[in-house]
Amino acid sequence: MGGAVSHQTFHGHIARVTLYRGLQLNKEHFPKFDRVPHWMKVDELQENCSRIRQSIKLLQQFGSTPGRGTTTRMSCSLADWSHSVFNSTLLNNRQSDSLSEEAAHFAHIFLHSHLHLNERDIESLVHANNIPNHLLSSSHRAVVNWLKGKTDGVDPSLALYAGCYNRPDALYLAGSLYLIGQPVTDSKEQGVMLLLAAASQGFPMAQLALGYRHRFGKDGLSGSCPMALSYYLAIAKEAVESLQDGDETKVLTETIRLSKPEMLAGQDGERDDVVQFLMFEAAYGNADAQANLGRMHYWGQQGLRRDFNVAFQYYEQAAGAGLPEAQYNLGIMYLKGQGTQQDNNTALRHMTAAAEQGLTAALNGLGYYYLNSVNSSNVTAAIAYFERAFTLGDHDAAFNLGVVYYNGLTGETPNKTKAAIYWRVAAQQGNPGAAYQLALLAETCDEALKYSIVVAEHHSDVGRVLRKGVAAYLNDSIWEAIVYYMQVAEAGIEVAAFNVAWLSDMLQDVQPTVAANLSYRYFCQSALLNYSVSIIRLGDSYWYGEWGEENKQLAILSYSQAAYLGNGQGLFNLAYVIQQEQWPVKREWIDFNGILLGSRIQSNLTLAAQLYDLCWAQDNSNGQLACCLASLHVRMLMFINEMMSWEWMIFSVASVFWRYLYFVAALSGCIVGLVFRLEAARGVQHDQNM
Repeated sequence: MGGAVSHQTFHGHIARVTLYRGLQLNKEHFPKFDRVPHWMKVDELQENCSRIRQSIKLLQQFGSTPGRGTTTRMSCSLADWSHSVFNSTLLNNRQSDSLSEEAAHFAHIFLHSHLHLNERDIESLVHANNIPNHLLSSSHRAVVNWLKGKTDGVDPSLALYAGCYNRPDALYLAGSLYLIGQPVTDSKEQGVMLLLAAASQGFPMAQLALGYRHRFGKDGLSGSCPMALSYYLAIAKEAVESLQDGDETKVLTETIRLSKPEMLAGQDGERDDVVQFLMFEAAYGNADAQANLGRMHYWGQQGLRRDFNVAFQYYEQAAGAGLPEAQYNLGIMYLKGQGTQQDNNTALRHMTAAAEQGLTAALNGLGYYYLNSVNSSNVTAAIAYFERAFTLGDHDAAFNLGVVYYNGLTGETPNKTKAAIYWRVAAQQGNPGAAYQLALLAETCDEALKYSIVVAEHHSDVGRVLRKGVAAYLNDSIWEAIVYYMQVAEAGIEVAAFNVAWLSDMLQDVQPTVAANLSYRYFCQSALLNYSVSIIRLGDSYWYGEWGEENKQLAILSYSQAAYLGNGQGLFNLAYVIQQEQWPVKREWIDFNGILLGSRIQSNLTLAAQLYDLCWAQDNSNGQLACCLASLHVRMLMFINEMMSWEWMIFSVASVFWRYLYFVAALSGCIVGLVFRLEAARGVQHDQNM
């Protein structure tokens, strides 16, 4: 199972063979395309790649200017090509000048017909220092020009043939273009084939894209948890290893939502006001600023280049001032030999100093030191440090205790159950290593998939392209930012899909058709991945018929789903629909969070009031007052209805008085609650700016 090098079944086309061993794969797991033409397309791609490389090589040797008769020969077909002097020269290695020049002439024709390049572009390509980079950057420009409306579509050929030079990222870009409908609308087979080709070369985003499509059964790939897991689990393993190996080329994945200005603060590298302020403070001896800059350079955060040497210098300065966080991180860098020579004794000294000041992470660091030190391994001391740190809430210590019990380092029999308990605690606090281990231990495919996705989506390759998207956006290159985010979105990353849709929404006045198509495609993807804001956006579009005819039922269903996820706007919209009593709402759509109280629900107004109350309870100061006032309005309507009924005659003056007090108290509660939440939000923002 998996094929061999000499027989291309899986090898080189779907993914690394090791991903499939041990799985019982049924034929329905594979793309729903005719297998023979599908693999023939791969062979055709490989054949054309060979011709592209040879064509460029010939033109570099004999010149890129075509000879006489080019115009009449531009219609030369592939059949003519196979019998041309070009093939004779390549296959027979005949090196006469006349034949080589003729071959260069046909090479020029081939590049023109397959890459659709004009004379100037071919000249530029042949003389480029890095041909695959040149082809790929040209493809990026072509996509940007399409988005801007300068062309009617995108020809993926440039990216496709950049992949001929062992550039799986180029194959992935070409595949993504086919999948979004460029250059033709029905090109999913070609797109999936290119994703498979890129995945076969180990490109992480292509493997994520295939895992995402198997997860939901998209683009001709059937829904299959085992197939999806095989991709996600492999990338999760790479992601964990990249965090541990200390490779400076690996960046931390930062999931920044462009619609939230607070997330963009301090993301523009050394040009950013926040970073410049920290650099100014650090230069004047502010230890906190030095430690923050050390962290940013160590992980490559907020637009700064990952640089261990710079990080070490900042940590050393802050540690000299006695800052425990800096002492601990400096100790880790000495322990791993990052930015300095490896030195266990100095590492131990710095981590001990930090631990003596009560830093929890340093206790875990000491445990790690004693567990792994060659010269002074002490498992008992390591476990004691881990347990102290865990008691104080350190998730890395929880992970390490899981490792201890999983491997039986206590001297007892390995205990996977106890290890899993610690790893769950660590995973809930965001520890990727713990999540990966839980994926390996999971008893069901769905559980394993849940944990592996969390880790895989933070692979450094994803983070690198997301960083390019942020940088382009901050440089006001909106179209270029869309291109980067589109690539990440096609790998099934929700935040990237939302950013594409949000940016496209902004550009609908500039490029209505393209922007509307992208907006709809990626809001749908973001909604599929359960981001409630996108679900609300889809609901609004269905309600007002933005992307077609009005569909109130789909809108209400969208609001219900967003409400189920705890979105205040979804709760408000759903309550409003129920309150108006103009559109049918199925009770099963809103049977969540105990909102349906059976026989206690007497009317739609009662249910609407409860939904408004849930909306009011959401920690969202922007909508709190609206939800509160809406709740009061509904209760006023309920009170008026009661007054107009014959039963009103039995109510006493005391009843009216108590209801009046209720409304006054509730209104006061709305206002006071809003003031407190606004003050709290202001305090949080103030702390972030300090």
